[in-house]
Amino acid sequence: MRSSVKKPGLGFKRHLKISGSTDSLIDKASIVAPSSHLNVAMQQALRDQRAASFKQSERISHFVTPPTQQAAKPVSSGDQSWQPAPQTTPPEPPKSPTDLLLERGLNQATAHEQPPLEATKSKWHRVSLISIPVAAAVVVLFIGLHGLTKIQLRVASAKAGFNTSLPSYQPAGFGLGQLSYNSNIFASEFQSKNDSESYTITQESTPWTSQDLLDNYVIVNNASDYQTVHLGDRTIYLYGVGDATWVSGGIWYQINSDGSLNDSQLIGVANSL
Repeated sequence: MRSSVKKPGLGFKRHLKISGSTDSLIDKASIVAPSSHLNVAMQQALRDQRAASFKQSERISHFVTPPTQQAAKPVSSGDQSWQPAPQTTPPEPPKSPTDLLLERGLNQATAHEQPPLEATKSKWHRVSLISIPVAAAVVVLFIGLHGLTKIQLRVASAKAGFNTSLPSYQPAGFGLGQLSYNSNIFASEFQSKNDSESYTITQESTPWTSQDLLDNYVIVNNASDYQTVHLGDRTIYLYGVGDATWVSGGIWYQINSDGSLNDSQLIGVANSL
């Protein structure tokens, strides 16, 4: 860019003219030639004196004496005692969003301030406390009735003169009722739990056979209106309206229901004796 930059001129040093020898400019009077016979202390004193005679430039910070700062004294007014200035705490750094959320959650957590819950018993717990004794009473009652029935069967067997028994099968809705026994006869009654229906089983010792029973009882009382069912070595005769009879082991069995039992229920009861 020669067109916009000024052409340099001649150097400054080339215009200097030396009028004489530089040795003539030195103040020879202030220079003391060192002598070999001076001791070291005197040479150092001369150096210090010579150095002090030269003027030191203020532009060099090494030669400038720093100003002394006086400690500020507290201004006292009246009899007030001086107190140190309060110390200022540095400002807290800004909180992150995570710290803000944690702080908000801790401020809203009041579960520890709630009163303790009282121990309450649930409805099912109360029901169980009631049902357990009731169930135990029912079990005891059932065991007692079952044991009482066994005792009554033993007494009836002794009174009737043969082994009396009860059917293991009972039609739905029926339960054991009254037991009756006398010499050579035993009767058990079963009552309906829903209505007034019932049926009675009579056991009586007899020398008859199945054929004797048919000839002397079934045909005589019912003519030809009967049905014969064979269960193993037993022959069961169904007649009338819900009645049945058979002979087995020297015992004559009769079921009288007056229509309370159907044929299948009659057979089921007879098969369980």
